[in-house]
Amino acid sequence: MRYFYTSFIILAIGLIAGYFLGGFEGVYIAALLVVLEISLSFDNAVVNAKILETMEPVWQERFILFGMPIAVFGMRLLFPLAIVSIVTGMGLFETLQVAMDEPHRYEAILKTTETTIFAFGGAFLLMVFLDFFFQEHDVKWVTFVEGSKMMEQFSGVANIELITAIMVGIGLGHLTQDFGVVLAFMYGVLLHSLLNMLDHFLSSDTVKSGIAGFIYLEVLDASFSFDGVIG
Repeated sequence: MRYFYTSFIILAIGLIAGYFLGGFEGVYIAALLVVLEISLSFDNAVVNAKILETMEPVWQERFILFGMPIAVFGMRLLFPLAIVSIVTGMGLFETLQVAMDEPHRYEAILKTTETTIFAFGGAFLLMVFLDFFFQEHDVKWVTFVEGSKMMEQFSGVANIELITAIMVGIGLGHLTQDFGVVLAFMYGVLLHSLLNMLDHFLSSDTVKSGIAGFIYLEVLDASFSFDGVIG
């Protein structure tokens, strides 16, 4: 429990700030957002922990020291502000003012871009899943699929993950008829592939080394956070 003392202190400060900004309604909204964020972050925390296991100790410490503030303030505060700022052409400070004084307008602007955001983040997470699904691993969650002869044959196909992702992207394009969604999806696939390439050159054995692993984990964490941002 002692590991959470700092978190509890920050929570108390946030609720007090919510009271001064919006009274008891502000406290209620802040508490609701806290519960929402925690519930949406369980899967993120588990995956982050699994990736951190493969990183060198020095980079594990750097992710906790630098990566956590980037994930919290960058994704939850600066990223939504940047999106609204780009869409509307407003400056960041003006956008922040809109977020505080005109929350309904801010929400409406942010939601106009949600399909693009989800396409990008979903593509990255799909590539993470396909990398795991098609690689050889001891624990099989869906044995009748993962242990089948067909899956064994598919796993031996070169670039099967990329082929599958491209097929999904094409299908998404036919379903949505939205070029922006397809483009965002392909950017997510491309980013994952570029990070894997960088990791290949900088890593040794199964240990993610240096900046490649750090960036990979930051992007992975960001992709998991898109639903929380829109929520």
